[in-house]
Amino acid sequence: MGGLDEATVYIRQIALAAVSAIQPADFLYGTVTNLSPLAVTVTYDAGNTDTISADFLVLSRLVRGFSYSETDTISGSTGNTSGGSGTGAFDSHSHTINITRTRTVTIPFGLAVNDKVILLKKAGGQQYLILDKL
Repeated sequence: MGGLDEATVYIRQIALAAVSAIQPADFLYGTVTNLSPLAVTVTYDAGNTDTISADFLVLSRLVRGFSYSETDTISGSTGNTSGGSGTGAFDSHSHTINITRTRTVTIPFGLAVNDKVILLKKAGGQQYLILDKL
């Protein structure tokens, strides 16, 4: 039975090494160190640091800001009213109301130097998605 335990440990070591070799996706925390070009410095548990350049960074909508347009429409009519006498202008009548308003809303969530960010590392470590600011 001792051989079975050793085999199990060996298989587990091989499996862990294989998972480690493919570098599955992982969350990282970093600090924006430059804006143009964008760079984020990541500090690992062991105290090592790595600076990730703009070529490897993808920005979510939450950190790059966004704009969208919205349109509001109000439609209706006034009630029938009348007044006065002897003139057609005072006969019972109503008015149709149509108001349309379009506006652009901008959500400015841009990054600044020293912002703390959370990143998602793509499997293989070739790209990092900046999810949000902390």
